[in-house]
Amino acid sequence: MTADLYNENDARATYAKSIKAYGLSSILGIRSGLVFANKLLYGACHGLEAQRLVTMLTIDSRRIHGPGHHITINAEKLLEDCKIRYIKVYPIGRCQALRYENNGETCIVQGPILNPRQVDNEQIFHFTNSPVWPERGCPVFLHGLVSPSHLNNKVGEVGKFYNNKTLVPAHGVRFAVHFEDNTKLLQFGHKIYVKRLICLE
Repeated sequence: MTADLYNENDARATYAKSIKAYGLSSILGIRSGLVFANKLLYGACHGLEAQRLVTMLTIDSRRIHGPGHHITINAEKLLEDCKIRYIKVYPIGRCQALRYENNGETCIVQGPILNPRQVDNEQIFHFTNSPVWPERGCPVFLHGLVSPSHLNNKVGEVGKFYNNKTLVPAHGVRFAVHFEDNTKLLQFGHKIYVKRLICLE
């Protein structure tokens, strides 16, 4: 069992115990839920599940404890983090996908993102037919698949990358996509382009 999986399962169990002991909308229950969501987002890279959980926790905290309570403020901050879609754009590097324009043909991104992040120094770029790669855990919307076609219009999360850690376009990119309904992994063996790939909702 990996450390990430252990932490995720441990946080899930703790959250369940907190709900049972203190209630779903209690401060301790919400705090435990935020810890669990943090493990989902940053440890297990399950952004979709994390975003749904934090959305529920934020609504409950705002309604029960008020918008100015520290637990509500923490929940809103984590929800903002859940909605960020990190991608790699060649040759710029790490960026944040903001939106699509031109009927999905153009992806608007902000970056490059440094560590620590310096938002004031980042720029806005417009990419059309440029190779981009969503980072692990990023929600993606599948379309245009010939085989297996039944996966079209499904939303999944990017999993493990294979064989091309440098993400050079000429080398191609292979990564897995995880689906919540059946945990199936799909490996891509071709270049991925911008059109409506990243799920920005």
